Amino acid sequence: MRNRILQFFSMLFCLIAAFAVSSFASQSRLAEKMVRLHIIAASNSDEDQSVKLALRDEIAKTLGLTVSSAQNAQDAIDLLKADADEIASQATAFVRSLGTDDRVTAELGQVWFPSRDYGDFSLPEGEYTALTLTIGEGAGHNWWCVLYPGLCYSSVEKLSDTSETAGLNENEIDLISADRGGIRIKFKIIELFERAYRKIAGKPAYSH
Repeated sequence: MRNRILQFFSMLFCLIAAFAVSSFASQSRLAEKMVRLHIIAASNSDEDQSVKLALRDEIAKTLGLTVSSAQNAQDAIDLLKADADEIASQATAFVRSLGTDDRVTAELGQVWFPSRDYGDFSLPEGEYTALTLTIGEGAGHNWWCVLYPGLCYSSVEKLSDTSETAGLNENEIDLISADRGGIRIKFKIIELFERAYRKIAGKPAYSH
């Protein structure tokens, strides 16, 4: 009897581990096809948070045009790299027009994000390539979304078309747009697996 119980839990553990590895791989493949936008406020004061949201609304127009000709995530990354200095300059000019003395820096690189539900779609926790705009000291709460493909600015009706244009396959679209209950379970498994991996690898956890 004891051996059967041990066999059952061994099989259950193997199934959960296999599912976790599969989900982790799905997140990694998904991340390769996306570029996220990450804006960090100077502080958590009401004024600085308002500046962050105003910059979000203003810069989205510019960045949407910057990546509009991209055929894939790498194209979007190359376009953003080429315009990074100009993006930072325009962002700085805009926030200063609001009365702040802060400077905005633009950095393109790998950023760790927690899972996030955007209403029409969700994204699992993990590392994504992101354009990070840091206002001033960058000590405040942040805002993030998906710059490429432009999922944050797509209606639910256009979600599938926008995703397919960026090269997402059917399984990846299902991963981000499935029913909420199924997403929460799968994302929680991804989170547990990735946090364990980061702890073993000595990588820092997400801090913003």
